[in-house]
Amino acid sequence: MTWRVNFGIFLIVLGGLALLGTLGFLEAQAWSFIIAAALILGGALLLWSARPKPRMWQTVAASAPLENATRATIQLKHGTGQLTLRGGASADLLFVGAFVGGITQKISRDGDAAAVELKTPVEQWAQRSLPKQPQWDIQVNSQCPLTLRYEGGAGQARLDCADIQLTTLDIQAGASAMDIILPEPRGALRVVIHSGAAPVRVRVPTAARVSIHGAPGLGLLDADTTRFHEHGAGILQSDGYAETPDHIEIIIESGIGAVEIR
Repeated sequence: MTWRVNFGIFLIVLGGLALLGTLGFLEAQAWSFIIAAALILGGALLLWSARPKPRMWQTVAASAPLENATRATIQLKHGTGQLTLRGGASADLLFVGAFVGGITQKISRDGDAAAVELKTPVEQWAQRSLPKQPQWDIQVNSQCPLTLRYEGGAGQARLDCADIQLTTLDIQAGASAMDIILPEPRGALRVVIHSGAAPVRVRVPTAARVSIHGAPGLGLLDADTTRFHEHGAGILQSDGYAETPDHIEIIIESGIGAVEIR
């Protein structure tokens, strides 16, 4: 209810009590007590009505047309909250997404190459106390060869690239926990992971040929050694990696967070 409604109710109640006093149904001492209590209650109702109302994040829709692009780079500068990325955008779109909390978007084109930057708005950092967390839900074009770059803050991200024609993946995780699903490689797929304080989990296709170069720092590199065998200092490889042009190279430079590869 608005303050006007509350104030109207207060006046009706106060008027009714005054009428009862005038008709002699209330003694003078009781009337004085009721007047004081009514004034206190009226003031409390006005203060309650004037309290700050909780604000919610706005949801912003954004997209970019594919136009004549035959290759693209998408850079995600993600602050807080949750991010989900997957394939499945319409064939005439480079990406489409819903962004709870807003988005800052930049698009540039050079010939048949397109570049998109999606960034957490500056004003979002001043509104971290809002009850609902920011959330990005992004779909990208599954057929356009894609370089994907992620810069994390202190959130959570799930990059499901299984249906994406991914050529390069560059992860700067920061303090964001990450789940990454890689696609079957079409040619050489290069993945660079700079992990921070949170864990990073990577899933690779069962039949993919993979080479892992680990520099885990203070963190832990946890790789499936039944699939990836030692092949020199700091290198794990699956059988047949050198013999196939369709392979995945994973380079890990981690901080204190664990990197798990399965």
